Amino acid sequence: MLYAEALEKAGVEVELIEYPAMPHGFLNYPRFARDATAGITAVVASQRRALL
Repeated sequence: MLYAEALEKAGVEVELIEYPAMPHGFLNYPRFARDATAGITAVVASQRRALL
């Protein structure tokens, strides 16, 4: 959260989505981490917006 705030203060567009109770790297385990699929979907959507 502090990193996102620092980026925002520097003028960088920021989208912060928190996934409570998910461990670091949870996106790597979509079969085991309940929020991994939602997280991956959010990352892909963000990259699409940035690159298209």
